[in-house]
Amino acid sequence: MHRLRVGIVEAQEIYRRGLEAALADDSGIELVFVVAEDPPDEPVDVVVSSSERAKHGHGATVVCGSPPDAGRATPAEHVFAHLPREAITSGQLIAAVRAASVGLYVLGTSEADSLERRIDRRRRDVLRLLAQGADTRGISRALRYSERTVKELIHNIEHDLHARNRAHAVAVAIRQGLI
Repeated sequence: MHRLRVGIVEAQEIYRRGLEAALADDSGIELVFVVAEDPPDEPVDVVVSSSERAKHGHGATVVCGSPPDAGRATPAEHVFAHLPREAITSGQLIAAVRAASVGLYVLGTSEADSLERRIDRRRRDVLRLLAQGADTRGISRALRYSERTVKELIHNIEHDLHARNRAHAVAVAIRQGLI
């Protein structure tokens, strides 16, 4: 069984120890390094950090800290999970590390609430029809929108959900309980 190689970069010792203890409970995770700053050039699958700037040339990043800047439309390229520092559990951290290791995005509570507000009724209707296998023309007929409007809605949905394509958008929407 392949164990996930994980590194922790956290300036605050007490929090660093908590992250280490949470991840050490999972036999499928190998802690490669636990440092306050400047990690070694040791390759890992995922870096857990309190800062989005913690790319360090390693794998995907799980950020445990304050929510990202609300004005920014997408997370930093390497950040796949953003968990609120004040309410994270070891189960959530392990799940986020596993998801980030395979390229899935994980939204913390405050981001998920914001996402639910951005995906309005029109976009949910489009997502439901996409989930049923409808194409642009079929969605256009069912909802009585122009095909151009449907394409724009799908583009916006993919953007808001950080999805690579329509199928990924549907999968994210289902995971987040949006449809």
